[in-house]
Order: sequence, then structure tokens, then C-alpha cells
Amino acid sequence: INDRDNDNVLLCRFDHSITDGLSIGKVFTRIMKRMDGSEISTLVPKSMVSNKTKSDEKRLEMLLKLPKAILDVSTSPLGKYDDGTHFSKNLVGKDVVDRGLLDLLIFDPVPIDFIKEMKNKAGVSLNDILLTVWSHAILDFCEHHECPVIKNMGERLQCRALMTYGFPNISLDKAEAVKNGWVPLSLNLNVGIRDILKKLKCINTQTTKLKNSPLARVQLYLQNAILPYVPVALNRKTVYGVYSRHSMNCTNVPGPQERVCIAHQPVKSCMFFVPFIHPVLSMLSYNGQIHITFTANKSAIQNVELLPKFYMKALLTLGNKLDVDIPPAIAKLVNGGE
Repeated sequence: INDRDNDNVLLCRFDHSITDGLSIGKVFTRIMKRMDGSEISTLVPKSMVSNKTKSDEKRLEMLLKLPKAILDVSTSPLGKYDDGTHFSKNLVGKDVVDRGLLDLLIFDPVPIDFIKEMKNKAGVSLNDILLTVWSHAILDFCEHHECPVIKNMGERLQCRALMTYGFPNISLDKAEAVKNGWVPLSLNLNVGIRDILKKLKCINTQTTKLKNSPLARVQLYLQNAILPYVPVALNRKTVYGVYSRHSMNCTNVPGPQERVCIAHQPVKSCMFFVPFIHPVLSMLSYNGQIHITFTANKSAIQNVELLPKFYMKALLTLGNKLDVDIPPAIAKLVNGGE
């Protein structure tokens, strides 16, 4: 696509039934090159590649947690529905329906060094920072609309996201480039907590627990080894049961950390979005920035277009609380600049 600024837009469409975000990145390494013309072998950070040589102590710890993980996965379609805030009241419950065409929100890019500085200052992960900011944006968004549920529930509020947990495909075989190794893991966003540092601590506690749990592997086994033999009607009911109890989906995919080119043309920016019955927050890192999109239906979330503004405001709030330098572009956006 050639836009009015004479920039070319390369738009690719992939079906999630056959591939995941990490696999798409692997496919793109076949057509992308560094600016000096050298090839890119992988986009998956070393920290994401699982260590296959786990200690006996770690294996025993996982084994002891296995029964609870099996129970949690088995009962996930039967749990409590999220509370119906201004953000989620049309997204959770027994009668959630597809509302048709979705709206795409594109956020202003966020400097990754800013996120890393906050991460290092707080001693948490990059995802913890991004999720905390998003949670606080939902809180501000709901309070802007004088949501009574937020006021009444306070810190007891349940507003969860289904986080995409990916299993990187480290095979060098080109025939195995496209895989679908991911599971959705439930995470309470702690939206009702107004102290953003307390919120960050709570989210970090949850993500650390998930990383040290066999839950993801149990769910992957269930998806791949058992569900294919379950009748389609029951399969659909199970999936609907899980998603209708959660407020949204969230996914974060690693991209090239330096500028790349395609067909000898430099790539200015890179982003992706997921059209789904549920809202999806999608994040992709590229060339020193994090590119964020959000897909949702305006009839489901009234004034959804305000969320990017509240996200930037929450970034500023967390940055100030952690006493890190705020990028001028972020400060300008929050203070009313264009």
C-alpha cells in the first residue's frame, strides 16, 4: 500500500489457527535484513528460550505443583466472571456476543529504554511495567466515567487478562518455521489498586508465580493432546467459558531491536493487531521502541478511543513514582501537546 506521504505499507495477514506471533517473526527473518545487509537468525531473546538442563531440585518443585496446575486448568471454564466495570461490562458474562466490526487504536511509540529504566529501578520484568501501566490506564478510564463498580469494589475488583504465553520454536528446520505453541494464562490486573507501586508489586508477584509454575505446560498438553479428541460443541463451550470470564487478551511479541530493511527499503515502524471477539492489547518491540495497538468495539467499550491517552498518563505516573527521567515526547503528550 502506498500512502499519501509516499511511504509503502506492507500489510500481512496470518490466521492464528495455524501460527503464532513468534512463528511469524521467524518467517519474517527470511525476508528481513540488517541495514548492513547481513541476515537475522532469530528474533527470540535468549531469556525466552527455556533452559532444558533444569536441576533436580527445580524438577521436584514443578512436580509438586503439578496437581494444582491440572486442577486450575480443568476448572478455568467454570470460575468467577470478572466484575462488570465501565471497561468490561459488555465483555464478560453468559451472553457475550460478537459485535461485528472492530476499531483499531494505535498508540504513540514508547521508548524501550524508558521502560527498561523503570524495570531496573523496580527490580521487575519489562512485562510487569507494561501491564501495570495498562492496569492503571483502565482504572483512570473507569474513574473518568464515574464507574460505580470501581468505587464499590476497590482493591477487591476482579479484572483479568488472558496473557499469551509462548513456547519459542528453536528448530532451524525451515519446514518447521510455522508453529502454534502458545497458551492463554489468566492474570489479575489489580485494576482496583490506586497505589501504582503497590499495583506493580502485586502484578510482579503473579507473573513470577506463573513463570515458576507448570501451569503453561499442562495447558499446552491439554490443548494439543486432549482437546482435539473432544467433540467440537464441547470444545467451543470450553473456550467460550474461559474467554467470557475474562475482560481482555494481552500479547507481547519481540521484534528486531535494531532498524532493518525489507527489499532494500528501511522499515520505519512495525506493529501488529489481533481482531478478536474480545479486546486485545498487542505490543511489539522494534528499533528501540514499543509499538502498541488495541482492538475493541466502540459499542462494547464506550469512549474506548480515550484509552491511549490514559496509558500515556499512567506511564508518566509510574515514571515519576520510580524517579526516572521522563522522555520529552511522553511528557508533551500527557500535558496536552500533539
